[in-house]
Amino acid sequence: MPLKAIFPLKVYALSDFQVNKEQLLISLGVGLKNNEGCVISTIAGLLLFGKKEALKRLMPACRVDYIIVEGIEWVSNSSERYKIATEYWEPLIFLMPHLHSDIMSDLPMKFHLKPGELQRSDIPLIPREVIREAVANLLMHRDYRVPQPTQVIRYSNRIEFKNAGYSLKSLEELLADSGSIQRNQAMAKVFHDLKFAETKRTGICSMRDNLKKLGFTTPPIIETSRARNQFGVILFPHHLLDEVTMSWLSSFKEYNLNDSERRALAFVKNVGAITNEDYRQLNGVDTLTASRGLSHLKELNTLAMKGKGNQTYYTLPTDPSYSEATPHIRG
Repeated sequence: MPLKAIFPLKVYALSDFQVNKEQLLISLGVGLKNNEGCVISTIAGLLLFGKKEALKRLMPACRVDYIIVEGIEWVSNSSERYKIATEYWEPLIFLMPHLHSDIMSDLPMKFHLKPGELQRSDIPLIPREVIREAVANLLMHRDYRVPQPTQVIRYSNRIEFKNAGYSLKSLEELLADSGSIQRNQAMAKVFHDLKFAETKRTGICSMRDNLKKLGFTTPPIIETSRARNQFGVILFPHHLLDEVTMSWLSSFKEYNLNDSERRALAFVKNVGAITNEDYRQLNGVDTLTASRGLSHLKELNTLAMKGKGNQTYYTLPTDPSYSEATPHIRG
């Protein structure tokens, strides 16, 4: 395919570089010379720099959907599901800042006034750095062989980032900050060079650290499924154990639940279901401890178990409608 057909002329001004576009593509590892000596773009080059028309024609399923849902759960009726749904068909070097900006502009703000200052400032409920890492992770580690749109779904109580491509590292390795395995190396290099993504450690750990420094008690929840070939991140713009949830949890006072079990119930109330991995991340415990906690809640009839084996998940007993319609990953 001719380079001119997929490379937007406005990406880089030649006066800013001592190389032409062909040399730039080759230097970034996203351009190759064919037998005739012409430079052609790789798939990574198309995704990073391709024109909107070329992306639609050649990779029609590789768009990004930003969906705003009213309420806290996915509705199967498409006519009632969305408040706003935006489709992005841009090259990734434009899409990354565009999507990040749109998410930040939609986030509620909180009032802040520093001691000794007269002018207030508005701070987003989720830090910009956390959203940036979530978006970068979404785009950089996606499995682009799967013809399935990437999704950012904002509910009233959380944001879910979903992409095709299970984590190449185990959950324990991700949380231990042992570095990342890059599914798309050429794309990752460009993201790092443009300061779109973390360069020293994993983006997941950067998100966790940023939220922890600000006093968030609920970490980003990672959900990865090899069987479904999916990866997801859930971010909460508030503490799970807020005033409303604490009032709801008071109805379970007679069971003398510990803090971990209370957080698990709060998670299910907010998201709809919980897995062993979710419990472990919420409470910083191992697999056996999580299993015991979930089994205890099941024995008390505060949770109902569904699925089998590594597809097991738990919902509230009063929520029999929870089904495959939800985008929440299980197992």
